[in-house]
Amino acid sequence: RTFELSGETATVGAASSCDVALPSGPPLLLRAERQGANVTLTRAVRWPFPRVKVDGVVIKEAILGDGDSFTVGKFEVTFRLDGAPA
Repeated sequence: RTFELSGETATVGAASSCDVALPSGPPLLLRAERQGANVTLTRAVRWPFPRVKVDGVVIKEAILGDGDSFTVGKFEVTFRLDGAPA
């Protein structure tokens, strides 16, 4: 899955109101905040599952650049920043 972040913030979770809606998991799992050419990804729930991984490491927070990916359970999400070169 590729998600293009066009605003300053985004949410990831299983709720239909989330910007990145996953098929399963907590209603709100992650918050993403854009800061220039980077995205700060913060886990919004304390429950340890599903695990969020960046480069194979379970994280609570990470800074992602355009085209970077993270994994939630078995789902991989790739960020594309609106206006960034493909």
